[in-house]
Amino acid sequence: MVRRCPRCNSKSVRYDRSLAGRAVCGGCGMVLPPNDPRQANQSTTPRITLLPNRLRTRNAFAWLIPSGLLAGYLYMWANPRAISTWMPPDSATARNSWNIATPADIELLIGKAQQAEPAASSQASDDAIRRVTSSLISKGVRILISDSVTPGAGGEWDPGRGELRIRPSTVLLGTPALAQAFAHEAAHVAQSCRAGGISKNSEPMGIQVDPAKTYQQQLDSALYKGPLSNKAIELEAYTVGAIPEWAPKLLDHFCK
Repeated sequence: MVRRCPRCNSKSVRYDRSLAGRAVCGGCGMVLPPNDPRQANQSTTPRITLLPNRLRTRNAFAWLIPSGLLAGYLYMWANPRAISTWMPPDSATARNSWNIATPADIELLIGKAQQAEPAASSQASDDAIRRVTSSLISKGVRILISDSVTPGAGGEWDPGRGELRIRPSTVLLGTPALAQAFAHEAAHVAQSCRAGGISKNSEPMGIQVDPAKTYQQQLDSALYKGPLSNKAIELEAYTVGAIPEWAPKLLDHFCK
């Protein structure tokens, strides 16, 4: 078949080097389409080849997995209590313990302390326990009655788990002793909030405290070994423990 120009119908054809050897009409100068119909849609500009849908999906998943892991790591770094919140810890702190989480639990706890030491019970101590425990729960603290407490201590605050643990033997001392223990540990929670959040290690709140000699025996115990400056947090906690009504106020002030 004779090649003709679609514009001027000329049979004259020349090949232009400036156009990478493309065929050009010798009469009007129009760039002629290629003879091969399969090349009709080809041009000198590069084509963008899209990946098949299956490959694009695989590529998306390949990025999604490491991105998800990174996001999870960053979340856990910013929220160290997340694991203990999502999954109850498989330890003695969770096993064989009593989680004080509702008003009914609080009343049963007070009743247990009253039965153990009825002569020591008082309405003021009962009310103090109610206020402190309710405030702790509202701040996201998990309260456990558990034997998983540092030897020699009646209770302890574990910021890593967000747990306040009271030894069962402390409950058996009656409501005044129990109120003091809760207020003492609640002071440590407030100290964590003062340091930046419940998951942080305690730092002094800067409140007025009783003279150190008032609690010298406790401060000199093996529980508080270390630099003298570290005992400032315990002196604050013992002072709050002696005045349990301070504890909810400190929690509200520091744990926003």
